[in-house]
Amino acid sequence: MFRARVHMCVMALVCAGPTQAQEPALFRTPQMAALRDAERKGSPLLAAGSQDVAAARIRMANVATRGPVTVSLDLDEWNLTDPLSQTVAVVAEHEFLPKQLLHSSTARATALLSASEARLEGALIERMVELERHVAKAVLWRRIHARLAQEDSLLERASVTLSARFSIGDARYVDVIRLRTERIRVQTESADALAQSRAATRELVAIIGAGSEALVNDAINSITTLPVPQAPGIDGVIATAPVVRMAGAEIEMSRANLLTIRSEMAPRWTAGVGLQRFDTGSGFTVGPALTGSLTLPSFQKSVRSASTLAAAHDTLAAGGRYAFVIRRLRGEVASVEERLSAARDRFQGVDVRLLAAAREERESAIISYASGGLQLSDLLDFERTLARAEIQRLQSYLDIVDAWADLWVAVAGGNHEETD
Repeated sequence: MFRARVHMCVMALVCAGPTQAQEPALFRTPQMAALRDAERKGSPLLAAGSQDVAAARIRMANVATRGPVTVSLDLDEWNLTDPLSQTVAVVAEHEFLPKQLLHSSTARATALLSASEARLEGALIERMVELERHVAKAVLWRRIHARLAQEDSLLERASVTLSARFSIGDARYVDVIRLRTERIRVQTESADALAQSRAATRELVAIIGAGSEALVNDAINSITTLPVPQAPGIDGVIATAPVVRMAGAEIEMSRANLLTIRSEMAPRWTAGVGLQRFDTGSGFTVGPALTGSLTLPSFQKSVRSASTLAAAHDTLAAGGRYAFVIRRLRGEVASVEERLSAARDRFQGVDVRLLAAAREERESAIISYASGGLQLSDLLDFERTLARAEIQRLQSYLDIVDAWADLWVAVAGGNHEETD
């Protein structure tokens, strides 16, 4: 029942993309949907995974249910002086396979299909998460660059006022130097933020492929709001995580191997039927030929017991790894939930209304400074504090995205050992 549910879920995933419950989509705009669709269609990794799934389905649908047929030619009483007088028999023999071997072959094919489907879904989740992560970086660093550009614009306006005051001896030269130094710092950070945004954009273009610049820029430009994701419930994650399903497929594989070994301990028999030519002196006659054979397992009981015991230990080991994967996933989800909660608190803990009011007061501060009612140091401190608050808030959202993405990577099985 579990395997059937997983099979139907992954069939829908491969044919029509992730379901709403499984899709790691943070930014839900039409342009982002188009970007994700382009990655699904153009990714060589996902194409390879789809071929693996297709091959596994073919093997599962064509598991052998009957043993092989052997056609043999027997020549008896060969006479070199009269080669036409020998006895000739043509026999077709059929081997009857034990039911345990047929069941193990079916179970192995089913486990291989489950593993390949889980690997494909895990790869798909990781690719989608990488898109979201790079888009978020491009958007956030672009906003940080814009905020630093605003700060530089304010400092430039302050510089004009300071130059006028300095020319009439109403300002100190040290203030001129301090303002220039502050602008150099802001411009340096602004250039770095712009480089970060461009790097994330280039990485997106490299991921999607050549000629995707317009698609990538449209997706980035479509992001106007910053949604805050919530961590999913741990039980729901474990029930559908590809990394858990891969570990479950390993258990099924080891059980299939145990069935195969047990089937090798069962007797096998072969029956055949054919025609035989007999020499009668005055000619020859043709009659039926019937054959049968029985293959007995090794009489070394210790060998049979050791093989079965070793396969049983392999099954127990796979069960232990399955339990470890679940325990590790619980720990990773708990850790990511803490990171996500802390970043969310930093992002949402800043009163947006206070920030908006402070931005409005910026103009008043400039006017006050121009009239001499505000010292340069106070103006710089005010603007620096405001800019840092806004930039740190944006950077905390990057922490949210990283925590959210790491959670999905853990669910997908990234950096974990895959099931063979």
